[in-house]
Formats: sequence, structure tokens, C-alpha cells
Amino acid sequence: MAKTKTHKDQRHSIEDRISDLRPAFLEVDLDAFNDNFRKVKSLLEHDVALMAVVKANAYGHGLIKMGLQAEKCGADILGVAFIEEGEKLVKAGVKIPVVVLYPDIPKRALRLVKAGLVATVTSVDYLDALNLAGKSLDKTVKVFLEIETGMGRYGIMTSELEAITNLAGNMSNIEVVGVSSNLADSSCGEAVFTERQFERFKRAIKVIDFDHRCHYRSIENSGGLLFHHCKDFNLVRVGLLLYGLLPNGNQAVGFKPVLSLKSRIIQLKRWPAGKPVGYGSSFIPTRETVLATIGAGYADGYPWSLSNKSWVLVHGKRASVVGRICMDALMIDVTGVPGVEIEDEVTLLGKQGDEVITVEQLAEMAGSFPYEFLSALSERLPRIYYGG
Repeated sequence: MAKTKTHKDQRHSIEDRISDLRPAFLEVDLDAFNDNFRKVKSLLEHDVALMAVVKANAYGHGLIKMGLQAEKCGADILGVAFIEEGEKLVKAGVKIPVVVLYPDIPKRALRLVKAGLVATVTSVDYLDALNLAGKSLDKTVKVFLEIETGMGRYGIMTSELEAITNLAGNMSNIEVVGVSSNLADSSCGEAVFTERQFERFKRAIKVIDFDHRCHYRSIENSGGLLFHHCKDFNLVRVGLLLYGLLPNGNQAVGFKPVLSLKSRIIQLKRWPAGKPVGYGSSFIPTRETVLATIGAGYADGYPWSLSNKSWVLVHGKRASVVGRICMDALMIDVTGVPGVEIEDEVTLLGKQGDEVITVEQLAEMAGSFPYEFLSALSERLPRIYYGG
């Protein structure tokens, strides 16, 4: 009888794989993702669909793997930013609908239709191009109409909505499957502006005789679901929350971070007091210092703005980043960490021992926010998945 792999066996397998990779890598905990997905589903009414947003390389976690995992967990739809992301998911075998959340230029409509993706429409020109592409391929093109309710980015103005909806209804190769909009300020506790957007969205739905034309009504995102959930809509788009983070930069109680960034020590040296470290001589130690160089830098998505500000974890202890972060490396002060050796694991983001470094902490130190920090994690970083 075959033995079931234990968590310990899986960890040994992961360590074997890591030994063949470049020193810097990402670990992605699929069990944590699964738990977050279940938590999100528990917040939804039974008739509300869930779109798992996997744009921007699934917020740095890996587009294809996380798209397939979301489908496995029971996502009804996947959301991406661009046609190219959708093509990759379809090629990888995703079976559920993939919505391109933003409109594109008309000349790229044929590419979207060939891939079998769902479009988001905000203009007559794009709608016409999609219909023509559908005719040329003998396909019905499914679309969302995105409505402007106060975001000021993409969206059909209310004054144009009825005309565009009627036009879409008369196109032989267009099927409007839903209407959508974007909340501009859902991550804060102040509900006034969000409620105004909800009311505008409801009025827009009435204008287009929604119940006789299409199915999905979608305006809520992660922040909308957590802080302003409205039962009048039946499709929620969730991204950051699935990865264990809140859109307002606070730590998410009840959700688990999914991703860790790690590297290894490449070189150790004793560095004399008073001798500058790194580009620009931005750090000058006041005592003899044990410097460790690790193989991760700003080209991996670890921001240059964290130079001389952040810390990492070595042997479960904090070690300060010293000098300017380089493109492919950074230096840390391990003077106070006993027993440090070449190849020791260094945690730049995540938990090691009793210490933890969060995305929220790093993003705040970098003058950024979690969305930007995660989506900037480079594709050149190997991603190691475990659990699931």
C-alpha cells in the first residue's frame, strides 16, 4: 500500500529542490491560501459568486499556479488585467471563465476572442470590434459592461449606458453577462462615498433593465466585502484578501499570509569600524561588524528604498540591512547573531522562529503599500509551492 506523504516529507522534498535554485526564492503556502478562500466563501451568501483575482502574477504569488488553485478551491470566475494573462491561464488548462477586468484597444479584440476570454467594455468602439471578431470566428463574445460610479478610471457614463446596452443587445455575436464597477475607497471605515457608489450602481442597473439582459452584478472588492458588504449584488471580486492581506495596510485578523521571501548567505566578512559599506558609502559602522551578503536585491522586488531601514531574520533573530540595496544583492549586519555560516537561510519576508516580518511593515518602511510591494516581486524569483 502506498504511503501518504507527510508534511515533513514534503518539506524535505522542498529543501532538495531549493538546493538546486538560485539563493533567493519565494515560498507559497497553498494550505494558507485554501484557508483564506474558505474564509472568504463563509462571508458570502450562497447565491453570490466569487471571482478570484489573479492579475499581476497573482499579486506576486504566481499566475498559473494560483489560478489553478483558485479553480480547485471552487472559484466561479478568475479575473486578470490583460489578455496575455488570460491566454496563459487558458493554455494551462483553466476551465472556469476568465474575465479581462479592463478594456483594451479595439485592434486587440480578435486576440481576446480567439482565447475565449470574457471582455470588459466601456466604449462603442471596443464593443464593435469584439462583435466583428466574434463574427469572423463564429463565436459569441461574453462581455461585462463597466459603469462609471465615481472612480474616474474606466467606465461607461450613466448618460451613455442605455444606448450602449441597447446596441449590445442588437449585436449578433455579443452576450452581456454582467455589469461591473469599481469602489474607489472601500478599504476605509468611512462608508459615505461607498454608499453613494452603491446607489449609482443600483440606478444604472435599473436603467438597462438588468434582469432581462444579463446575470452578474459586481462592484465589491476585498475591502467592499469586509467593510461595506451589500446583499444587492451577486458577484464579489476578491484579490488581496485571498493572499492573507487587507487592502488598507492593516494586518488581516483571521486570514493567513501566503507568501514568504527567502535567500541564503553567500559571503561573510569582518568589516572594520569607520569603513563605508556599499554604493554611495551610505553606511559607516561605528564598531567592527560581521557583514553577510545575501543574493537578493531590488531587481527581485526588494525595494531600494529599504536601504539602511529594514531588517531580515537569521537564526530567528533580526539583522539590519546596511548600505544601499543593490540590484542583485544586499548586505546585513549579523554581528549579534551567533553561529552564522555561509548558506544559512535568511528570511526577508515571513516568519522565522518567533519573529515575523510582514508585508505591511516592509511596505510602510518603503513608503509604499501591500499591493505595490507584492506585485513588484520579480518573475525571476523561483516560486516554491507546498501544501494544497
